[in-house]
Amino acid sequence: MKLKLILYFMGFVLPLFGQTVHYQHTTFWMRCVLTAPLSKKWDFYTDYIHRQQNDLGAKSPFPEPSLRQLRLWLYYKKGDFTFQINPFSYVKSFQSLGKLSDYNVPPNLEYRFAVAGEWKQTAGKFTFKERGQYEYRLLKFFNYAAVYRGRLRGLVQYSFNEKTKLSLSEEYWYNLPPRKVHNKFDQNWLLLNVSQQLTKTFALEFGYRYSTKERNSLTEFDYDNGIDIAANFKF
Repeated sequence: MKLKLILYFMGFVLPLFGQTVHYQHTTFWMRCVLTAPLSKKWDFYTDYIHRQQNDLGAKSPFPEPSLRQLRLWLYYKKGDFTFQINPFSYVKSFQSLGKLSDYNVPPNLEYRFAVAGEWKQTAGKFTFKERGQYEYRLLKFFNYAAVYRGRLRGLVQYSFNEKTKLSLSEEYWYNLPPRKVHNKFDQNWLLLNVSQQLTKTFALEFGYRYSTKERNSLTEFDYDNGIDIAANFKF
């Protein structure tokens, strides 16, 4: 109880003096991915993400909801380039719990459309990928008025063999004008994971994700240490 009172005080009083406040979190990411080829150049891709977070007292590891997300994608491949179209995403996000008042923030609903382009290069056992993504977002918090976001990701992957691969990626998210949100920088993800192909159609990924997110107050930041598990099905 004392810890909660201290966090409550820090969350409300310190911003009045212009000082930044930092909240530490632990999260658990579960992701299920399905990829189905439509032709030699077109793929259909969908995934569901289920994310949990710790509470303020950290009495149990991940008792509180953090995110529910369903996405649909179409991939078009041409040489070393992949063009991606996301005609629909449904996102239900919950406030990161850094102070007591965060429990009173209702979940936010979002509908999203996105396009992206990725370039791949290979050098021996290494693969490099650079991706740019643009998002058109309709959020309940803004009465579904459109907001826009850009994302830039770099990835390097090392193949131990055809079935086992190690990847390191970093992605930056920026809110683009015209925007309703106050912050220009949105968040940053750093992900280290290993993927293992178990059968021709099924692979598992295990990783660690560290993320930084700036709140709309511009004085509060959330830092997540996340465990990441993904099941990939390809037909």
